[in-house]
Amino acid sequence: MKTTNTNKMIKISLLVAISVVLMYFDFPILPPFPWLKIDLSEIPALMGGFAYGPIAGGVIVILKVLLRLLIKGSATGFSGELANIVVGLALVVTAAYIYHRNKSKKTAILGMIIGALVMQVAAIFANIYVFLPLFNMHLEGAAL
Repeated sequence: MKTTNTNKMIKISLLVAISVVLMYFDFPILPPFPWLKIDLSEIPALMGGFAYGPIAGGVIVILKVLLRLLIKGSATGFSGELANIVVGLALVVTAAYIYHRNKSKKTAILGMIIGALVMQVAAIFANIYVFLPLFNMHLEGAAL
């Protein structure tokens, strides 16, 4: 029993380390908007979520952001890191939960598609109600 738990913890920690390294390789989605960047650090979290469950995937997302914060610090007053956690959890936990209900290639793809949609909705609401107010920014004329 201990060997299995130790093996699982080691694999999760390796996925966290890979995610941290992948966070350094970010690039702008559209060159005119250099602040809007994408990185591939959610891929190891998705792999961990598919292999060990949604909770393990969520732990990988949180630990990768915390480790990057400890290594590099925050240029956004912690709101960028919090946003990364929110969208990462929305994607990984949703996809891993759907996959774990019925493990197949079809549910893995379906989970990632639904996870991407949930991530978009979570990002919109988090931006409107959490992150914009953190910077004292408000949407003018928005009926939300």
